[in-house]
Amino acid sequence: MMILFLFVYRRKYYTISRELIENKPVCHIESIINSVHHVIIEDEKVINNCSKCFPNATELTFQMDLVTIANFFASYDFHRMIPVAQLTKLTIKNIWNADRILNMLLHTPNIHTLVLTMITLYGKDILSIQKRENFRLVSKQNKIKNVTISFYSLSTIKILMKLCSELQHLTLGEYQQPFEGIIPFLLSKADRTTCHLSSLCILKVDAMGIMKLKTLVKLNKCIEDYLLKIVNDKFYLWW
Repeated sequence: MMILFLFVYRRKYYTISRELIENKPVCHIESIINSVHHVIIEDEKVINNCSKCFPNATELTFQMDLVTIANFFASYDFHRMIPVAQLTKLTIKNIWNADRILNMLLHTPNIHTLVLTMITLYGKDILSIQKRENFRLVSKQNKIKNVTISFYSLSTIKILMKLCSELQHLTLGEYQQPFEGIIPFLLSKADRTTCHLSSLCILKVDAMGIMKLKTLVKLNKCIEDYLLKIVNDKFYLWW
């Protein structure tokens, strides 16, 4: 028997963790929590035992490497718990392969902010990934304008640029050597009417890295009107 009631919970976020198993009630009571806008999932094993529903959730965070979540994400039970089509921000704090991320984005067409740790390609080249049906569908429907990724390569950046045609702001994690190829690639898109990217932020850049980045920008011939700013160890570029 299913009992449904409004749960008195006033916080804006809710964490789904192992405590749900440890404190599992004898009867299955489904609670509607209207105040929550941000749902954080720490353990996929407890999702089946979660009797909470979050009808107003707009942000979803995965804290751990969730092996089967991509499949469960498409299920009716998950959509009843979290109406994924209305999500506007998705954060994945672990390493996922491209297919799992694409399959998840298929069900979240209104995401405008995507935060990733790392995308693994498993030896697949960019063209083979772009030919996949899920890639074509996501690239046509997604509204992603802001992307943050902690670990990356030039191949990863190329895939994100191709996938997110409305991308405006890109934030990259700690300064890495691939920037010798990444900066010219990103700025080469600046003079194309089909590219909306207009700002770049790079985190944790040391003094030597700042000098190299400034040189790369100055040597680039694709942009003439730009603003460059350094705030602590963050490198900002607008054009």
